[in-house]
Order: sequence, then structure tokens, then C-alpha cells
Amino acid sequence: MQAKLAEALRGILAAQADELYPFIATLMDVRLDGPDAERLAGIDAEGLEKLITRSLRELLVAGAARRPLVIV
Repeated sequence: MQAKLAEALRGILAAQADELYPFIATLMDVRLDGPDAERLAGIDAEGLEKLITRSLRELLVAGAARRPLVIV
């Protein structure tokens, strides 16, 4: 699951994919390990919520730039 998510994000976000991956993965309840897990370790709940929201917004904006996007 980690590899598929990372590949999908690279296809949509290009250069930002590695930066946003840990936050999108957390939103999707994908288990993180290594540097990605360490990156989240020191972030408090409120900060994590803000980073997840920002990452999701960036993902949606990038996806909408590629083709029309409808969110239900």
C-alpha cells in the first residue's frame, strides 16, 4: 500500500510528493516507517491536523489542475 500511494502521489504532485506523503498516508491510515514515521514523531495533534489539511488541499489543487475534479 505504501508504494502504491507514493507512486500515485508522485504522479499527481511531482516534486511535492515526498514532502506531503507522510501526511496523506496518515490521513489514509497507512502505516509509516523509517524517516516518514520519525518526521511525524515530534508533531503535536493540532500541528498534525493542520499539516494533513494543508497536504490534502495541495493534493486536491494539483489533481484539479490535471483534469476536472468533483468532490462528493
